[in-house]
Amino acid sequence: MRDVIDSNAEVGKFNRIVDDYNSRCGSYRYRQGSQSRAERDVKPYRSQIIAEAIREARQLGGSYQPSYPSVSPGTSTRSAPKKPSAQYTREAQQILTDLGYKPGPVDGDYGRRTAAAVKAFQKAQGLTVDGWVSKKLLDTLRHATIKKTRKHDSPTNSQSKIPGKDISDISEADRLGIIDACKYRGSPANVYSCQKEELNKLRRTGTGPDLSRLSSSDRRGIIDACKYRGSPANVYSCQKEELNKLKRTGTGPDLSRLSSSDRRGIIDACKYRGSPANVYSCQKEELNKLKRTGAGPDLSGLSSSDRRGIIDACKYRGSPANVYSCQKEELSKLKRIGTGPDLSGLSSSDRAGIIDACKYRGSPANVYSCQKEELNKLRTSRY
Repeated sequence: MRDVIDSNAEVGKFNRIVDDYNSRCGSYRYRQGSQSRAERDVKPYRSQIIAEAIREARQLGGSYQPSYPSVSPGTSTRSAPKKPSAQYTREAQQILTDLGYKPGPVDGDYGRRTAAAVKAFQKAQGLTVDGWVSKKLLDTLRHATIKKTRKHDSPTNSQSKIPGKDISDISEADRLGIIDACKYRGSPANVYSCQKEELNKLRRTGTGPDLSRLSSSDRRGIIDACKYRGSPANVYSCQKEELNKLKRTGTGPDLSRLSSSDRRGIIDACKYRGSPANVYSCQKEELNKLKRTGAGPDLSGLSSSDRRGIIDACKYRGSPANVYSCQKEELSKLKRIGTGPDLSGLSSSDRAGIIDACKYRGSPANVYSCQKEELNKLRTSRY
């Protein structure tokens, strides 16, 4: 009701009316089935009842001026929302708070305080004062907070200067990077020592390398591989090192002649190696291994269970070369060991016991070896 009634006295009067209503109706109980019938009877008149309640509340509070428009400006009243998006509202509330306005709690709920803060911001910016949170307003808020940050961090601010050093030859991004790299060093003396050290390192290292001739994926790969190295000097040193490695390594190998599964297997095996140079080195190594290993063995002569067992035992070995090497090894073991032992002469419980004892041994060869060993142990124990 704070959006309908403004003063505390009016809120108190409204609360007294509610208390009186509750005291008269609090002991009432619906008969079984009566409540649902009453709700069905009231439903067609719901909008009318709400409208009358609002009209009476307005009369209670004098002249009523809603703190936010019932619809977004310029939209139809038939389908427009009564409040802005909660996501937009939450972000606007946070930015308005950061800018020194007082929109209330950052909860995504658009009320009087948020509307008042929006209007105050719009008025200060020379915008149309409608109190509405839209995407356009959010863009303006974001721009305003960026301007505030730059103003706060400008070289004229004593907290962001690097004492005793001329920093006119350093870009804004590098200056902020040095400040960020040193801001948690503790005392002012430690912070300033760190800033001077990083500034000297940056002047020795120079700016970052020219990555403009690289493909967009290689450029992004180098930037991502180095972006958490800390100060600008460390980031640029990393970028130069990775660029030199990439020049030595060259681009990735040609995987177009491989089957789609082998190509995807090599890409997946190498994709977390970091920089483009490391990824391409890995891909070349795996491609060479695959050429030496060859394709996977022919498993078509096996039973479906043995074939599935070998595939499952080797599928997490990584690259296609590793998987195929594993499959060949397991196939050779299976040929040496042969199929599983004949358990048909055992009781159902003994047969189930041997199968359960060996079923998690991995490949078919390992399972059959276990079963034979357990069968021999069982026969020995009987005599």
